Amino acid sequence: MTNRGRQPDRASILRQYADVLFKDHGRYVFWEVFVPIVVASVGFIFNIRVSNADIIVSALGVLGGLLFAHAIFVFDLRMNYMHVIGERLKRGDADGENLTVPMLIDDMFSGVVYSSALSLLVTMLTALASSYGWYGMLCNVLQRIVSAMFIGVMAHLAACIWRVLKLTSNAYGLLRRGHFSE
Repeated sequence: MTNRGRQPDRASILRQYADVLFKDHGRYVFWEVFVPIVVASVGFIFNIRVSNADIIVSALGVLGGLLFAHAIFVFDLRMNYMHVIGERLKRGDADGENLTVPMLIDDMFSGVVYSSALSLLVTMLTALASSYGWYGMLCNVLQRIVSAMFIGVMAHLAACIWRVLKLTSNAYGLLRRGHFSE
């Protein structure tokens, strides 16, 4: 069996996410790292508390499922794109092929897999903490800290999803302009 294309990336989900996060001089760092820290700090300062863990778990479960479906879609998109490029190369009409689309698709995949994993982790931790009543057992200061951290993670997740949606829109725009025609 021959091995065509690139070797699979052996890096972890976090490493792939970090590679995308710090690409292009870290243009996503502000929205995905600094803004969530500020949001969490504001939540702590103004004593904003997280409640209704059952609603949060339900919402994150649905979000995680949608993100997983998006990951499958992006994987399929990448496979179809590579098939079309392969066919065009066989015919000899892929000269000067735009490499922006595969890079956008790869970045989109890394982002959606990371967001899906983060959503799953937060769902599981919130469900565990809720079912065992851990949050209610904490002292006032620790409840404020946990709530602030949760708010920061949710802001981070929202920023990650926003980037994935932006990359999806950019890739679709390039594909619509003819970079995906056979």
